[in-house]
Amino acid sequence: MNEAEWADKDALELAVIDQLKDAMTTANAAGPEAARLTAMHTHWIQMHWGEGPYSREAHLGLAQGYLTDERFRDYYDSRAGAGATEFLVAALKTNL
Repeated sequence: MNEAEWADKDALELAVIDQLKDAMTTANAAGPEAARLTAMHTHWIQMHWGEGPYSREAHLGLAQGYLTDERFRDYYDSRAGAGATEFLVAALKTNL
């Protein structure tokens, strides 16, 4: 990534966390806010992986890892609130 792309990735990372907070307030992993979260998270993952290696199955596998790896759980829950990891995974499973 060049410098501008890196800055865009960082900005999207912050926006994903904000959208996660917003989507959690609806308590609806299938709703429009969760669908928007899923689209944003997908784009963020693709920025890291590149579009060629990306697949829905790999993204869902990563999401499952979020539930079992405390580092991921801490990343999302510490930024978006308790239960954020579970909500994100539910949104991804529902909307991908």
